Amino acid sequence: MRIMKGIVLAGGSGSRLYPLTKITNKHLLPIYDKPMIYYPIQTLVDAGIRDILVVTGGKNAGDFLRLLANGKNFGLKHIGYTYQEGEGGIADALALAEHFADGDKICVILGDNIIQGTIRGAVDQFRQQASGASILLKKVKDAERFGVAEIAGTRIVNIEEKPKRPKSDFAVTGIYLYDATVFDKVKTLVPSGRGELEITDVNNAYIREGTMTFSFLEGWWTDAGTFDSLLRAGQLVAPECEKGIGLVISKLDAPGLIEGVRIAPVTLWPDDRGYFLEVQRLGRGLAAGFPAAPTQVSAAVNYPGTIKAFHYHLHQTDCWTPVAGLLQVVLVDLRAGSTTFGARNTLYTGALRPWQILIPPGVAHGYKVVGSEPALLVYMTDRFYDPTDEGRIPHNDPHIQYDWETQHK
Repeated sequence: MRIMKGIVLAGGSGSRLYPLTKITNKHLLPIYDKPMIYYPIQTLVDAGIRDILVVTGGKNAGDFLRLLANGKNFGLKHIGYTYQEGEGGIADALALAEHFADGDKICVILGDNIIQGTIRGAVDQFRQQASGASILLKKVKDAERFGVAEIAGTRIVNIEEKPKRPKSDFAVTGIYLYDATVFDKVKTLVPSGRGELEITDVNNAYIREGTMTFSFLEGWWTDAGTFDSLLRAGQLVAPECEKGIGLVISKLDAPGLIEGVRIAPVTLWPDDRGYFLEVQRLGRGLAAGFPAAPTQVSAAVNYPGTIKAFHYHLHQTDCWTPVAGLLQVVLVDLRAGSTTFGARNTLYTGALRPWQILIPPGVAHGYKVVGSEPALLVYMTDRFYDPTDEGRIPHNDPHIQYDWETQHK
């Protein structure tokens, strides 16, 4: 596989978000439950890119290092950083990455661009492209706010920045794929009327030489550079649900199960003394892929009526086995790129229905103890507990809108 490196441009003053940006960099502001910068990095990681550079600037540049460190939360071994002095524009920031790129192809993403889907297909296609560049387009209603692509057949013939009369309704998103010649093109640029080196001029240079390709971005796309778009980004990222309990999973092969969640029966042997229940055989069952060394087994006892929700993990996979009492288990898919994003599942499981549940990273989970008896949950995890891997959401979060009292209605 050809090497592809990723560059996140996270500089600028964020003047359109003042006074929020008076005390921090725009890209550190929260979008729902994560800092803005998390989303473009995750986009690159999901596309199979592991060598990533963050270009930032301003007084709060050091905060990126404190937040991201070496990229462990994204499964990375290292993240590079470089500093942009002043505000020379997107192309000026990109020029700082020439040494990092070192002749390899690059995927550049603006730090305030947030998408629903994945760019994996576009990245894989560009790996096979001999040379040139590729951009992702999105059909929009307000094209005059963006760089707009003029398309003739299967080619882009020009990109116009924020035109009063757009020649198409296809906006150029803030995701660009370039070969190594991009840095030579940047060196030929002259500042625009805004005093900046414009990325549109770079893209038009590729168009003139006939090496620009394009694809269309699936799912929603937004930036987060204004108060309106910042609010919209949070609303898009948060899984919106009507009040209720989602889909009740009543059988092992039920359709509508959240992507990546798996259910398996647990064998239970009852007799006149009680019952025996086998929790797990190492190397078998739902947890067969758990590595032996860091796997952890824990147990939780909760009293009737207790609600314990929600939390989720960035990397950890859970395997739950309720062994006593009855639990109303709730799962919510928080993964923006998932086919079941925003879905809620409810499962009733315990000694009366001995099911084991595999819960992948990015799926929020919680439960309520139903009935008059305490419940005992035994759970295995594929790594030792790490509080930095865990996120928490209130059980009554308005975006999830889970109805915990449905059984009383």
